[in-house]
Amino acid sequence: MRPLVFLLVMALIVSSVHVRAQRLPPEYNPLVYERLDVVVRALPNGSMLVELTAVLRNDGKVMVVPGYGRIPLTVLKQERLLGLPLPSEMALNGSVEILEAVDMGTGRDVEALVVTENGTRVIRYALWQPLKPGETSRLRLVFRIDGAVEKGVLFDELGFSLGPLSNRVEAGSLEVIAPTGATVTFSDPPSSDGRWDLSGMGPGRPFRVTVEFSSLPLPHLPVHGYLILWGGLIFLILVLILIRVRIRR
Repeated sequence: MRPLVFLLVMALIVSSVHVRAQRLPPEYNPLVYERLDVVVRALPNGSMLVELTAVLRNDGKVMVVPGYGRIPLTVLKQERLLGLPLPSEMALNGSVEILEAVDMGTGRDVEALVVTENGTRVIRYALWQPLKPGETSRLRLVFRIDGAVEKGVLFDELGFSLGPLSNRVEAGSLEVIAPTGATVTFSDPPSSDGRWDLSGMGPGRPFRVTVEFSSLPLPHLPVHGYLILWGGLIFLILVLILIRVRIRR
């Protein structure tokens, strides 16, 4: 009888665990970003300064220790041939320096370092203060990525991908600020003021941005400025060739 009783007890335990697992999504994470605001400043020396402020909330029913969090940010540069832009891009793993990592609730520095995961640079931070259900923790990260801005003749470009994050974003924003003396001439996704809404951004889904700057007093263009520049030069050359051919005739 004892083996039979043991098997019945084990069956009940396995059944109980299975029922509990079915109640939660397979990748359930009780921590959400109640607010995530990211400000990216393109610097004149070609670097980008990232200022990130996050409010992390425990949406679960039990106390949770946040532990390690991830902020993947990949710089993307357009490939070129003989100075001409190609439709393909490549990821740039430039030097990353963490300038500030603070728990804004306690004013204490938090552990933050740069790691590489599957070829992608990731800012990994650690929060060990337990959060009760409904409690929040505020975090501020500031870091710099060198060589992020691609310099051109009249137009500079900054392209990057934020995420995928490990937590859902309830509300948030992303802002890209042009270098001093420059203005934003093109952005993808389109934005006339260099701001994007991150609200509802789910885990596992990155947000990709491309911004073009110029020191010329140009309005916000529907396409890349360098396409207009090269297209205008090619058109001018063709017109001059046609004029010369007609003169010879």
